[in-house]
Amino acid sequence: MNYLKSSFPDNILEKLGIEKENMPEDFIATLHYIVYTSYSFCPPKERNTEDLRNSDIFMMYFKNNISYSAVAAHYGISTERVRQIIDKQIRKLCLPTRLNVLKLGLNKYYYLQKIEDNKKGFDRACKAFYDTIKTMDTDVIYYTEDELSNIPIEEMELTVRSFSCLKRAGINTVGDIIEKGETELKKVRNLGVKGYNEIVDTLIMRYGESEKNWRKSENDC
Repeated sequence: MNYLKSSFPDNILEKLGIEKENMPEDFIATLHYIVYTSYSFCPPKERNTEDLRNSDIFMMYFKNNISYSAVAAHYGISTERVRQIIDKQIRKLCLPTRLNVLKLGLNKYYYLQKIEDNKKGFDRACKAFYDTIKTMDTDVIYYTEDELSNIPIEEMELTVRSFSCLKRAGINTVGDIIEKGETELKKVRNLGVKGYNEIVDTLIMRYGESEKNWRKSENDC
């Protein structure tokens, strides 16, 4: 029957050799983006009908646990052709660049590209990602710069000590952290190296933000 033993997205993680505890928060959105755009920096609507059909077949099998025979009947193709399409998609996802993006998550990957001044395709890629996830049935949010700046630190789910230190220093949003910059944040009373590292790691893993992009204080200029 070709039914999968593991549910989505565990079945994909197993195929790609990614440990579940290392799965980025926006993994599902990243997977949809790569499958439906073939990492070509163009929205799905700009791809041809066959490419979109193959993407749907891949998701029907892994996400909806629909058997090869049922997918084949839906599209009027052979069961063997369905297997070939799915195997080809897996091979494409295992290519080094795409696998690296899946392991990082798109928010983090694109942000790291941006702050390292790698501008090639960045604007088109972000637009394609944004257009793609708007059509998906996921809870992943793509944050614009303004939206990111207004996120309250309560949503960062920091330890009590780090949260309290930020509050006492009048730092209430992610934007406040970025505005402070590295030097001033390290001076926050009782925060310490451990608290500072926790904040940096949380911003990177949860929102794709990096201290490399923080505004420099006057003392750093």
